[in-house]
Amino acid sequence: KQLQQGTQNHHMVHEEELLKFVGLLMYMSLVQAPNAELYWSSKQLFHGLWARAFMPINRYKIIQAFLKISNPETERADDKLKKVRFVHDFLRMKCMKFWQPHECISVDERMVKNKGRYGFRQYIKDKPTKWGMKLWVVADSITGYTYNFDVYTGKDAARSTQGLGYDVVYKLCRSIFQQGYRIFMDNFYTSFHLFVDLLKVKTLARLFQEYRRQHQDIPELVRPKRYSQLDFTIELIKELANFDKDIQVPLLDNRSKKCSQIVPGLRKNSKNCVRCYRIRKVEKKSKVFCQICKKSFCFNQIRNCLVDEHSVPGSDERSVPGLP
Repeated sequence: KQLQQGTQNHHMVHEEELLKFVGLLMYMSLVQAPNAELYWSSKQLFHGLWARAFMPINRYKIIQAFLKISNPETERADDKLKKVRFVHDFLRMKCMKFWQPHECISVDERMVKNKGRYGFRQYIKDKPTKWGMKLWVVADSITGYTYNFDVYTGKDAARSTQGLGYDVVYKLCRSIFQQGYRIFMDNFYTSFHLFVDLLKVKTLARLFQEYRRQHQDIPELVRPKRYSQLDFTIELIKELANFDKDIQVPLLDNRSKKCSQIVPGLRKNSKNCVRCYRIRKVEKKSKVFCQICKKSFCFNQIRNCLVDEHSVPGSDERSVPGLP
């Protein structure tokens, strides 16, 4: 009986009514309320929300429940955006049609806050919106207008051998090639092949950050050496002690021993620095103990009491026990 009654009250959705529905959705995104029913409330607090003047709330819920914007005949099984692919492509085309960007544009990711249940939800700790849907965006550097965008849906089987950053830049900026634009990006998108290919289509690339020297396009012989924590500590001690790099420091065969034992004459310590304690500067524990002087000293970038204590009076020369 309820089904028959609902069938009798059913009316076809016309174009004008659908435009009103889309307008209400845009209005709700700008003027937010705790729930949709409050837009039709007659209370004085929500009296200024005029949604009821365009459409009854029951009609709005019916359209919202049964509206489908995809064509089952053209849907791809491997497309994660197949239910909204039409709207996605339609908005992209309109964004590119109604705006001509300035000379400088930027390529970056953008997070859209969303609590929906989908498999490509992302987390970026450095963004104001940490959880949500990640978009690749091409934006005008002066106005901030979104010229082109794409939704990141995870690893794509059709990804090229040049990497994800290359594919994102080349796909989103294809419509502005051969026009003399300048593309700004961070080092996530940069690669040698990308710069060469952009130069071929008369498009210049600029970096927000330093080029990643560990990038796969850099030859192995040119890449900087990767230090382990042990080797880095050795190099740091050498630099702080003004160590002569031409003289090799004797290394121990047992690499499991502590780093402080590699430089002779020094070892780790937990006592107060005698120099700082003498002048009452700090009372923190020092990290280095001189085995020759049998004293503790500060030995870091902020305060180097070890070198200051062993400096020759009246001379700029400094010597550290156990170091050449």
